[in-house]
Amino acid sequence: MPRTYKRKTERKYTIETLKLAIREIKEKKISFRKAEEIYNIPRATLFDQIKKNEEGNLADPKRGARPVFNESQEQELVTYILNSSRKFYGLTIPTLRKIAFDFAEANKLKHRFDKTSKMAGMDWYYCFMARHPEISLRKPEATSLHRILAFNNEETDIFFDNLTQLMLKYRFESNAIYNVDETGISTVQRNSKILAPRGMKQVGKCTSGERGSLTTVINACNAAGSYVPPFFIFKRKRMNPLLMKQSNSNMVASVSDSGWISEQLFVDWLHHFKSFARPAEDNIILLILDNHESHISLAAYEFCKKNYIHVLTLPPHASHRMQPLDLTFHGPLKTAYNKECESFMVNKPGAKITTFDVVGLYTKAFNRTTNIEKAMNGFKAAGIYPLDKDKFKTTFENLADTTDPSTISVAPRSVASQDPNQSTIDLQTPVARDVSITISHRNLGDQSDTSCESLDGNESPSLLLPSDLNETDIQAGKSNDLPLPVLEDTVHPTIANLNASIPLSDIINMPSLQTPLKNKTRSQKTKHSIILTSTPEKEELEKKEKRKIERTKKKTDKKDPVVGKKKTKTDIIKKSIKKRKNTKTKAKKGVKNFKNFEDSANEEEYYCIICAEKYISPPTEDWIMCITCQKWAHENCTGPSTSRGYICDFCKE
Repeated sequence: MPRTYKRKTERKYTIETLKLAIREIKEKKISFRKAEEIYNIPRATLFDQIKKNEEGNLADPKRGARPVFNESQEQELVTYILNSSRKFYGLTIPTLRKIAFDFAEANKLKHRFDKTSKMAGMDWYYCFMARHPEISLRKPEATSLHRILAFNNEETDIFFDNLTQLMLKYRFESNAIYNVDETGISTVQRNSKILAPRGMKQVGKCTSGERGSLTTVINACNAAGSYVPPFFIFKRKRMNPLLMKQSNSNMVASVSDSGWISEQLFVDWLHHFKSFARPAEDNIILLILDNHESHISLAAYEFCKKNYIHVLTLPPHASHRMQPLDLTFHGPLKTAYNKECESFMVNKPGAKITTFDVVGLYTKAFNRTTNIEKAMNGFKAAGIYPLDKDKFKTTFENLADTTDPSTISVAPRSVASQDPNQSTIDLQTPVARDVSITISHRNLGDQSDTSCESLDGNESPSLLLPSDLNETDIQAGKSNDLPLPVLEDTVHPTIANLNASIPLSDIINMPSLQTPLKNKTRSQKTKHSIILTSTPEKEELEKKEKRKIERTKKKTDKKDPVVGKKKTKTDIIKKSIKKRKNTKTKAKKGVKNFKNFEDSANEEEYYCIICAEKYISPPTEDWIMCITCQKWAHENCTGPSTSRGYICDFCKE
């Protein structure tokens, strides 16, 4: 059947005509054959409607080919799809088609699925999706196991209890509640889709390089919609004013060896934040952030305590659901930044995006993206402002429903196809320990039945036992003379065989998440949401600072085991002779001390002071060293300068 089939004939009767015909048949005024002739209604339709609707509640009869599965079986598929998605193991289209084929084969249903690939067809998939609009095809967001397991009811309750405590004590307004978070931007953009010839297998688009240079940006905003000017962190040794060209006047920047934030850089950002938020005794500020190590330090504690800033940390691994900036701002900002990078590459063919262009491109994206609604919606989506302690209760309840065995539902079935001598069938598997069903086989003559739970909380079709039949009598085999149980719901004999109805839970296991085993070799303390500026946290921060000083001292002692020992004249002469021997090797033409540079490159990382590109061995370009600061640069980057006696622009200043 084509996917865009349009019916070519009209139905010759209406629902009112069908009701009239059924009423006359029930009153025995006319027969089925006579009603077919008078009202142009097929006898099969009349028979089915009378059989299914004893109370007279007629529904619009279904037309066309019968589906492979009945309503109960399709509901099992729907429930399994939704529960798998809630457990972060959603099904793909090929997986669903394979499950549908196995389900039909296990129940011996008539179908036209492909038996070679053992998959249901795409026609079945499209019709199945049309019948169940509650299911949609989505692109999932990559979520780590740590985030899945850490985001739970207990951790969020701790956070909201701390937030409620602060709100009741200080009565924060929307303009006094801030959120801060870091994001990384690269000199290599993520390209959008482009127009290209049809049938072309590989389509490319120009970028600045294979791997770009990362720059960290610290953003902050409050619940009223105001944004703190960004704070940039470049991966460099020293700051260059040209890095901030085309930026807003209130933006600031700093440098670090790794390009990431550190404890000292976070304190520097706090000074920048203070100049914008202006905290005071009559304007107390609440700052919400994640519990990254760089945020939690004694220096940050002392600064915030002194300047009327209260710091509240989010639960660990929960920023994807509770960080306002991640929820509504950073996504659109990254998209706008990539568009600016694409525009730069198109408008300047042959030019590369360097760290000197990053701030200008980011500033354009930042100015276009920032608005009041994004900031306010971020705090609202996280349940922070307005305060909503039950924001994630529904999410946790849904997860509990998919995990609790008492909420699992399957279609009415019979286990007559199973071994009659088997008294118990245990479907519990190592893969799905939290989803287990035990079927008790009841020897009632030649019949058998099963008991099942409800998957979605609704009562599923079940077997009714007489009041005088108890579980003990059934297991003892004393029920041969008792009346047989009666099914509440029936399945059309042409759709499925009632004597061989196998539930989906017997065919495939429900995915389940298990808490990973703890590493016994590492005794890492479990983190929770804390009020960083509270008095009990100061003792922990002082201990942390003390341990940090001890580690630094140990590293210094390893590098120089004779610390404090006075150097003799002999030691100084030996060191100078050794140094002269190392520098006697002839350097390559155009490169000063290149061999020493290559030897030390294995131990240290070097970057061009002009373009910030990392040195890779073996080099593809010639490098030269500044005789003043002894920093390295590409010979091509230095322009017409000679390799002998080269002095960089920074030293000339």
